[in-house]
Amino acid sequence: MDQHKYVACEAIDASAQQLYLLSRRIWCYAEPGAQEYKSSETLIRFLKKRNFAITKHLEGLPTAFLAEFGDREFGGCKRPNIAVVCQYDAVRGEGHVTGNNLVCEVAVGVALGLQAAIMAASEKIGKVTLIGCSNSVGGDIVKLINRRVFKPFDLAVGGVPGPRTEWSPVYLGSKTYRVSYTDTEFDLCGNDVMPPAQKHLIDTLGAAVLAQGNLQVMQEQLGRDWRMLGAVQQCDGGFYRPPSLTQSVVRCLAPSDEELAMMEKKVVPCLMAAGQASGCGMEVTLGDKMIHSLHSSPSMVYLLQLNAYRCGLLATPRKPKEILPPADMANVSHLMPTLRPMFYIGKDVEVGTPEFKAAAGTESAHLNAIACAKALAYTALDMMHCPRTLDAARQELHGEVSRQYLNNLSPLPVQQLDKQHQKSDQQRQYPIYRVPKQVPADCLGWSKR
Repeated sequence: MDQHKYVACEAIDASAQQLYLLSRRIWCYAEPGAQEYKSSETLIRFLKKRNFAITKHLEGLPTAFLAEFGDREFGGCKRPNIAVVCQYDAVRGEGHVTGNNLVCEVAVGVALGLQAAIMAASEKIGKVTLIGCSNSVGGDIVKLINRRVFKPFDLAVGGVPGPRTEWSPVYLGSKTYRVSYTDTEFDLCGNDVMPPAQKHLIDTLGAAVLAQGNLQVMQEQLGRDWRMLGAVQQCDGGFYRPPSLTQSVVRCLAPSDEELAMMEKKVVPCLMAAGQASGCGMEVTLGDKMIHSLHSSPSMVYLLQLNAYRCGLLATPRKPKEILPPADMANVSHLMPTLRPMFYIGKDVEVGTPEFKAAAGTESAHLNAIACAKALAYTALDMMHCPRTLDAARQELHGEVSRQYLNNLSPLPVQQLDKQHQKSDQQRQYPIYRVPKQVPADCLGWSKR
């Protein structure tokens, strides 16, 4: 194992200057999400020259791709298959203020290190696959998960730059609701029971505004790190007539899935109360891009720390741990063991600022990215050589996910779809819940009050 780690380290060091030029080129392109044509083509050419098998237009996404190595090598085999997540999009109009050019450098460095270890192995140890994920802001990783792209993998790794070093950072979970207030009232069977003479008296816009007021009052009961955003999105009313349909969007953010479920139990009654007070019918739609919180295996994080110290990537002292915005790669951590450490780029600047963008293109950030690539490659080799360690990480993951599943039962009172809304799984991207004005007392523990 140590010999393979030495080979991986030598391969990453030999390609360090080329990786720096690759990072600088992507930093200069600064292409927004779903438009990273130059960045994607640059990465594909770089990996194709190094004997990676390329699959373009992954699952219909024009700038997503796969780069695989290990199928035809003596030291390669189908399992374990290490997935290296590479994201290369920039923020529109601002450039790489999140440092995704360094994410690319770390991912390609890990792939080259594992490639060298597979070629030098005297027995079959595994396979490495670099996944080029486009449009991280739009959540294309969630699309790839839904299309089962991550099914054949056993471990996912990737690094992200930041103002400090954290081995298991905390990412906010995110859940979005689309609420439609209409001048139609439904009974428990989904039938319209609103008298036609009363429909002109219903003010759906008032119901949406009242719901926002309820949410503002409810914020006093939220946790310290909980966030909630809401806005009225659409209203079809005119100057002389009240609106018959008003749609609003509510987004909930919490550090863990358990807290997100607790927040959901507080948000949904606020939305229901506004509809009941205004006499409106209400329809709640769950967004199809729910972002989970990141689950990190303690055993894998411990190995990562040991390997990081060995590679010279040290923790930044006297810097408090902060909660990061939602990241779609956190959803991968609920499918397989996942490592996504944050590494220090050499300057105390905040992510998302022009100062961070300038720091992401410096040589000091490049050196820390190379050290992070070595640490992740070492940890991946530990998992490839020690199946028991990988099995222990899977058991920790399954235990955590099963516990979260029990706490994440949906608090929405009615979970049966109408006949006209019963569609196939391919046509229906998210479930639709209709909330009647009168809720039965024995429905999931909800009382009439």
